This record gives sequence, structure tokens and C-alpha cells, in this order.
Amino acid sequence: MAVEPIIRLTRPEVLKILEDVKFVVHTIVPEQYRFWKSNQKGVCPHPIAVSNGPTGSILALDYNFETGLSRLLTIRLHQPADVSVVRDGLKDARTLCFIDGIAFLCERGKSAISFVDFEGKVKISTKSLKKRAELLSRLKALSLPTDGTVSVLRKRLDDYLGAISKSIDCAEHVQIHPNCLSKPSAICAASNDLLFCSDDESKYIYQITLTFDGVSIHGSATKFTAYPASMVNHLSITLLDQCAFFQEPRTKVGCTNVNLAQKR
Repeated sequence: MAVEPIIRLTRPEVLKILEDVKFVVHTIVPEQYRFWKSNQKGVCPHPIAVSNGPTGSILALDYNFETGLSRLLTIRLHQPADVSVVRDGLKDARTLCFIDGIAFLCERGKSAISFVDFEGKVKISTKSLKKRAELLSRLKALSLPTDGTVSVLRKRLDDYLGAISKSIDCAEHVQIHPNCLSKPSAICAASNDLLFCSDDESKYIYQITLTFDGVSIHGSATKFTAYPASMVNHLSITLLDQCAFFQEPRTKVGCTNVNLAQKR
């Protein structure tokens, strides 16, 4: 149960009244804590991947085996759990990871890594920057000139962000350089700015260093290691004690590991 109703039901005033009540004939659990549409059985029929998420919730991918489309869901850790659809229509998305407020998902159907920013860290909104110091901080981070009045600074930032937006086809995808992903299959985060992603087409695991430009996320990709000879495709990647473990679907265990310290 959530903390709020427990605190409310254990208040001294409530307990004092209940001490003298022999039979409870009144509903003391408010309507908001009952079952409703978002937490009924079957709201997540085919979960295929799960990850930690924003505070108090987990993330899950719900896969439609008939259409090959996935839904990204947030599941609030509550009894009963609340389920919300964050993004629908993901093309053959099978794995995800969450780091520093951002969820990253492999979309095989789009040959891309898409992302969902839960904390507004990726896209800069100049309207929300009210103070000169805020504008200067953003401009310095983007290596832009910092001279001029507030209106000049704001226009400079707007022009910069507008030019980037025009050069990007889809700001919700990580802009991979070079574009080496054809069938991204599994992904995990090594740090706030470093991902590992396997690609079933090239049979390589790539190390992707992330940078932010105020509109989207850029990823500088380098080959990390080739698939082991026995592996055809990957289901998942995880990191533990400086080792990366890769799982394939055709064996029961199907894991191998590569020492990250040696690769670096």
C-alpha cells in the first residue's frame, strides 16, 4: 500500500476513535485506492523486458507478437500497481535500459535507439529560461558566444536550437555517428553517458558515448567486440564486476562475458 493512506489511517485521532468502535460499518479506504482501469489484470499482456524507472516506478516493454509493435509502460510501485502507457507503436522494441532519468530502447524495426526523457534533461526550452544566468549557463555549455542583452542571448540560443532541429529527422532517436546500427537487439548503460548496444546485422557490440545538443542526444559509436562465434543474436546485455554478459535465445543459459577493463 502507498505510504499516504497508511499515515492517514494511523493518525492518533483515527486510532482513538477506532478504539471505541466495536464494528466498522463505514468505508475508510477512499475511492482513489481501489481497483480501476489502469491496474486491472491483463493491462500488460506480454511483458518482455523490465528495468528500474523514475522514482517509485519500474519500466516495462509490452510486446504485441501479431504486429511486432511494443508499448513502453511505467508501473507505479503501489498495491495495486498503476500502469501507464508512455509510448506506443515502438517497432520491434525488445530491450530497454534506464539511466539518469532517460529510458533507452532498441527499435529493430527502425534501426534506431529511441529514448524517452522523463526529467526534461534533453530538450532545452528557452521560454523556461527567465534569468540571464540561466541563458549564459546554457550558451557556455554549448560553446556559444555569451555577449549581449538577455533578448540577444535568447535569440542566439533559439536560432542555434532551430538549426539543429531542422538537421535532425527524428529528435526522439539517438543520433548515431557513424550510423552503424541495422538491427539493434540489446542495450545496457555503463554510466550516465555510455551505452553498450548489440547489433544482430553486423554481429558486433558497440560502445556508444552520449552527448547532448539541446534538441536530441548524439551517440559516438565504436566497435567494442564481435559476437562470439556461437552466437547469432542477442536478447540482453548486463554489466557486472567489469564484465559484460550477453544472452542469446537458443540456449538455456547462453551467456558469455568480456572484461571491460581490458577493452578500455
